Amino acid sequence: VNLDYDAVSTGIFYIRIRDLNNAGHTEPYTFQSQFVPVPDPYEPNHGHGVATLLEQGTMEAYIFRGGDEDWYRVYAGQDTQLQFSVTQVPRAMRPEIVLYGTERQWLSVYETANNSGDEVFLSYTIPASGIYYIRIRDLNNQSHLEPYRFTIDGGAQFGFEPDFAPITVEQEDNSGWVT
Repeated sequence: VNLDYDAVSTGIFYIRIRDLNNAGHTEPYTFQSQFVPVPDPYEPNHGHGVATLLEQGTMEAYIFRGGDEDWYRVYAGQDTQLQFSVTQVPRAMRPEIVLYGTERQWLSVYETANNSGDEVFLSYTIPASGIYYIRIRDLNNQSHLEPYRFTIDGGAQFGFEPDFAPITVEQEDNSGWVT
């Protein structure tokens, strides 16, 4: 009998072994356990508030534990056309790329794989300079011990984040989230 379990947090786990027929046995059995950690250097990045600032255009990361979402942020100038891709996808992963705006707003810009193991590609022309947010997730909500490859091409400014400049005038635009 084999059992695989995705541990969503650290802790002590108890395992019960029994004979479902309630019989006694004099022969021994063998019990083995194995733990496979997934070393994702970009975690924690489970939401836009902790999105990883991208330092380069290509990286490998993991969707691990089931339901995990990976969030990234990158600066791009106005009229820059960016191309996003998720490739080298684990066989059971059905990836989705979603792009959010400078105020973390939903842009209705996304691409979803049709099948597990498919790669996804997205292109977008930046309407205004600023930090944009990218969410990658597995629509199958599974854990993966293999990484996916995420790439951005087209003129993003990696490792750059503009200084925070608060608005100090009475007629400020406060119609949305401020980054």
